Amino acid sequence: MTEPEYTLAWEQLRNWTAWLVGRYRLVLEDRLPGCWPQHPELIEELWALRAWRAEAYGPEGAGQSAVYWHQALVTFLGHVSIWWAGGCRAGHASPNTDLSTEQTGRWVGADPLAGIPQLLRPASSETGAITMPELNMLSGAQMRALTRAGLAHPQHASIAAFTYYDGSWWAIAPAEDEDAMWFRADHTELAFDSTFHR
Repeated sequence: MTEPEYTLAWEQLRNWTAWLVGRYRLVLEDRLPGCWPQHPELIEELWALRAWRAEAYGPEGAGQSAVYWHQALVTFLGHVSIWWAGGCRAGHASPNTDLSTEQTGRWVGADPLAGIPQLLRPASSETGAITMPELNMLSGAQMRALTRAGLAHPQHASIAAFTYYDGSWWAIAPAEDEDAMWFRADHTELAFDSTFHR
């Protein structure tokens, strides 16, 4: 993957893992430790589980694939609890499954390339010269991640509606919150499509 693809993929994995933790109540007994971003092997296994689940529940997925996916999840959680979690710390209570912003904030700063030899890492791209022509929409979170990484550049500190990224200007859809969608300037008609608004 290229540098911006890693940036977007890391955000997608964090979001999916937050969903997985809540959906399967993995905060119980620390079934998935909060330090998972510091373990390259856990990153790889979570990435594989995410990709497999997308296939199993996709348009061509089958019930049997979903069953196999759940078996793989049980196996994954079994060895994670032995290697990392280290026993019951929840007292078999039903804790709040929401992750704190402090915890997910620590995930943002983790290095998704940890454990990958330098020779196998993607080459850094020139600022503002990233090319992903098939991508015409970005979420607010993706644009923030790209801006923090120095890959997207707002027009001006006082002008938040336009940002330069991937060789194009991007415009934010009319919205009242920071999770509004961003659209390439030559696809501004998408900004008015009600599909992308709450």
